[in-house]
Amino acid sequence: MNDPDLLINRETRSQLKAFINHPGNSLLIQGPIGSGRDTIISYCLANMLNVPIAALDTYPYIMNIDPDEKGTIGIDQIRSLYKFLNLKLPVVDQKLIKIVIIKDSEAMTIAAQNALLKNLEEPPRLCLFILTVTNIRKLLPTVLSRTKIISIAKPAKDELKILLAKKGASPELIKQILSLSGGWPGLAVNLLSEGQDNRLLLAAGEARKILSLSLYERLALVNSLVKQPELTADIFQVIAKMAEIGIQTAKQPNAADKWQRILSNCLDAEDRLRQKANLKLNLFVFMLKI
Repeated sequence: MNDPDLLINRETRSQLKAFINHPGNSLLIQGPIGSGRDTIISYCLANMLNVPIAALDTYPYIMNIDPDEKGTIGIDQIRSLYKFLNLKLPVVDQKLIKIVIIKDSEAMTIAAQNALLKNLEEPPRLCLFILTVTNIRKLLPTVLSRTKIISIAKPAKDELKILLAKKGASPELIKQILSLSGGWPGLAVNLLSEGQDNRLLLAAGEARKILSLSLYERLALVNSLVKQPELTADIFQVIAKMAEIGIQTAKQPNAADKWQRILSNCLDAEDRLRQKANLKLNLFVFMLKI
């Protein structure tokens, strides 16, 4: 198969191979930000189309749908698929021609999901829908029932260490990146791309500070953070990663419940960011609830 050296968890890779060998019309890739969802999409398509990953950039029959500036995917965006799906293409002897990629599919409105459902129920010939999702609970059960769901698992820590070392990371930086990324390869490589100056490394320090402060001290930070929207978004992302790690490693139920509450609040805060909610109010709510 194409690009066997991509760092993908062995069980996840096995599920992907099974789908590639016996594909359906729709695939839902579930995983948090930084889990390597784009890598997995590339891995699937390269193997299904039998081309190198680099060739995907020039493949003509891929349509991408992403959240708009309000952080949503509306019904008009889904309706824009119709012309693409009805394109008449030359008959060829292969399993797949047209590909629709919907990233952050939980951003779809209910109307958009219902519009998409019609295509999932009666998919055009030689067409594949790929959706990515972080919060799967926001998708309609009817949409979920029409897709093959593959949840991304983390690769072995030693494999990730080897990858980072090959890319030139020092042992100290590898340790720092592993701690922050929670073992997710996409986030780890992103952190490495800018090294010590990476925004997320800065956000990690701020995130640890926030979690150590009293409620009054957290609220006192709001006025400064509201002037730094990019840093605020990174802090939400980093604390969510910390919460995921905390849930997985918690030895006491109370600790797991605490991290679950923090994770839920981070996901809600990120949703409000995508919807362009008032940042100051968003921060106040977040600081109160964590």
